[in-house]
Amino acid sequence: MKYLFIANSAWYLSNFRASTLREFSKLGEVTCVFPKSSYDGSLDRMEVRRRGVWLDPAGTNPIKELWSIVQIFLVVFRCRPNLIFSFNPRTNLYSLIIAWIWRIP
Repeated sequence: MKYLFIANSAWYLSNFRASTLREFSKLGEVTCVFPKSSYDGSLDRMEVRRRGVWLDPAGTNPIKELWSIVQIFLVVFRCRPNLIFSFNPRTNLYSLIIAWIWRIP
């Protein structure tokens, strides 16, 4: 099984979802998606793949937001996950659109 976790920062994944990531990594391949600018090395000690995308958690520019959706779409296309987990409002919306297109729960 392949799992994809999307959040608006790497810090959020490492501080609040570390135990979840560890347990899912025992079951299969785990990929974490977060903004490139937020990466602080905190996920290095976990057995997960890391994918940085351009995502501004507070951005309002529609062109940049569309670019964020395209980048997440490409990560999902490359990873082909069986399940997608998202934790923040903006990433929830983007991952819902992409999961609906790819028919991923």
